[in-house]
Amino acid sequence: MHTSFTSMITGAEGSDRPGQPYHSSGTISLDDEILIQAARMYDAPSDANTTEGAYQVNEEPLSQPLNDLSLESHGPEQVHFTAASDINATWTAPLTDGDGAGTSRSPEHHQVRDLPNGGLCMEEFPRSLAAMPFHVRYECARVALHNRISLLDVMSSYRASYSDYDILWKSFRENPRKLKLPPPCSARAWRAASHNFDGVTMRGTITINQSNIGPIFRLNLEPLLTETSCRFQRVFGGDRFLYLEVPYLERKGVPEHLKSQLEHLLKRYLGWLCKEKNFLGRTWSTFHVAPKKRGKGRKERSERVQRVVLFATQGTGLSKRELFSPGNLRRIEASVSDMFKWFLTLEDPLNRAQSYCKAYARLDLGTLMKELSSLLADTRRILADHTSAGFSAKPNPMGT
Repeated sequence: MHTSFTSMITGAEGSDRPGQPYHSSGTISLDDEILIQAARMYDAPSDANTTEGAYQVNEEPLSQPLNDLSLESHGPEQVHFTAASDINATWTAPLTDGDGAGTSRSPEHHQVRDLPNGGLCMEEFPRSLAAMPFHVRYECARVALHNRISLLDVMSSYRASYSDYDILWKSFRENPRKLKLPPPCSARAWRAASHNFDGVTMRGTITINQSNIGPIFRLNLEPLLTETSCRFQRVFGGDRFLYLEVPYLERKGVPEHLKSQLEHLLKRYLGWLCKEKNFLGRTWSTFHVAPKKRGKGRKERSERVQRVVLFATQGTGLSKRELFSPGNLRRIEASVSDMFKWFLTLEDPLNRAQSYCKAYARLDLGTLMKELSSLLADTRRILADHTSAGFSAKPNPMGT
């Protein structure tokens, strides 16, 4: 039986298996609505009817079924979700400014209307720079976004010597536009990104443009960061995941000319999340949206931020699907649906029987849990050094 990721989200897993709808207080949060709509975008209808040529990955399956996670019930009422075919017509919940006051309908502002097509606030990657490695592209994009100029204004042509960080930054400092430079990344992060992006994370923040000119969203990229990787990064590569922080779209956070546009803005934001984005020569899809936990500082406690994670499905540096090899997941084109099927092993009956909140919890583990990879060794394959102090020089006849 085919099981889509949407069915896990909505709790309806087919006519032959009753759904397990999420128990809540009876209201649908914006985070839930975003995730539900995003999940629908990733279910390919053809997957339900054909298995020939399907993309299947059996390497590194889940170490335990989804039912090893327990989530508390939040109330006696059940929330049921209905399917929708038009992402721009799905959000119908009342919108408030925090004190219960709803927003009035008004003509849609051009900045709001254009949001779904705005991508990640950058132009298409120039073909003249096609030879540029991905980590150099990222660094040039950081400088371009920091100065609000195009990539070609930062670098008109690429030289192989720019893979050296000092030479690259020297070219930035000598740019006739007198560029303002963001904080540099560490030498360790640059070396790791130059090889295979092991242990390297890409992060950025989305801010709201307070002017009525230009796109409503503005992107800022942080320096490449070396940190303990999550499971997705280790398997598919750190350069295929972009972690963004996006502010909640509330009345107090939007500019004055958009305060009457909140209803339109939330609809278009859903469309922006679910639409593929072109960035640095790759196609990116959103697959994880969750509220960011607030810090202990006064400023962090007052901020309401969502964490949005994107996955590079195809583009520069990624091999075509037909060249797939189970041992080389890091450099193969794959959709978000492919990634979910590998990680959640939806063909396992134990996983199919679980409610959608178990899938949420498992995706949190794969996306946000930073951990060291481990290797299970058979003790029979470990040889003792009998010449070391404390060991007899005579080999053990049992081989232990």
